[in-house]
Amino acid sequence: MYSTLFFIFAALSLGAIAVPTACDTPTSLADVATAFLTAYSNMDYDSLAALTTDDFVFQDAAYPNI
Repeated sequence: MYSTLFFIFAALSLGAIAVPTACDTPTSLADVATAFLTAYSNMDYDSLAALTTDDFVFQDAAYPNI
């Protein structure tokens, strides 16, 4: 869990996660992180895709073969 959180916040600080421009989407970095974790927890892959850029790469130390 902590490695996933670290990755998300590291990616946010590097600009690897894009904030969609629709008015009902997250607008702050905290909103994006919350939306990402919620979508990840709910296995909502469409929402995850909407929160990332085309060059986004997901890595999880707990599950390196995903």
